Amino acid sequence: MTGTPAQNTPNGRFVSREIRPGLLASLCDIRYRTDTRVEIETQPSLYIGIVVGEAAAPVTVDHCGDIEVQPLCPVLMAFGEPARCLGHHRAGVRCANVGITIAREHLEAMAETYGDDVFAVLPALVSDAPKVRHLPPSGRALAAALDMLNCPYEGALSRLHLEGCTLALLADIGSHMLPGRPSATRRLAPADIERTHAARRILDESLADPPTLAVLARRVGTNVTTLSAHFRAVFGETIRSYVRRQRLDLARTLLRTQTLPVSQIGYRVGFGNPAAFATAYRQRFGYPPSAEARSGR
Repeated sequence: MTGTPAQNTPNGRFVSREIRPGLLASLCDIRYRTDTRVEIETQPSLYIGIVVGEAAAPVTVDHCGDIEVQPLCPVLMAFGEPARCLGHHRAGVRCANVGITIAREHLEAMAETYGDDVFAVLPALVSDAPKVRHLPPSGRALAAALDMLNCPYEGALSRLHLEGCTLALLADIGSHMLPGRPSATRRLAPADIERTHAARRILDESLADPPTLAVLARRVGTNVTTLSAHFRAVFGETIRSYVRRQRLDLARTLLRTQTLPVSQIGYRVGFGNPAAFATAYRQRFGYPPSAEARSGR
């Protein structure tokens, strides 16, 4: 996706770089001087974007209407035919986001090269009228997006860094669209795999206040023992450790990008006690959340 603001010189930077033929990475961190509309013409492709700033990004997409892209939540836009997108930006509001555009031909080449189920799913999205899919926050995807914006290198190393972050972001988004690796789930029925992924989606949407295991199992139509065993088989970790890791990864990104107090961020991701949050954070990353906040602000 490429576009040019209409007669407005913003403060900040915009980078667009072809990582591989048919794979484009873009990032921006700017403030517009006036209310600005950015018009983008797309070709058949898949776009993955994450807004890192604090404000939602309103976008108008042909055949889809007005869309609110919420901060920290990845969005997929699939275009099977040329389409037009309009972005709307208010004066003085920070516009910080990253995006990956994958041409349909590159998606098909990836499916042929890697032969994984996810690369069979993605090309199928780019087949007809535009489609938009919102995903829940992912700590790993947000970390990759933030690293793309805050590259510590220059020259050839910066290009290598951007390529690595782009592929990491693509891998994490793909993991949310794949029903588990065949080697890990070969003894599970397709219905069991789907129930397990449904449980993870519920957890992703309610990290701050997840349902109990009993309620979660009931919502996906199984029991606690079966769900716990299947979750470990599909995702390689327990439900408890998954929720804890996702909370802390999300907290790390919030500490880097938001101006909320450390304790408030802990509450926001589901820790009811600041001391418990600080202890869990230190155990995962090796330093307290206050150090992360100081380095990111």
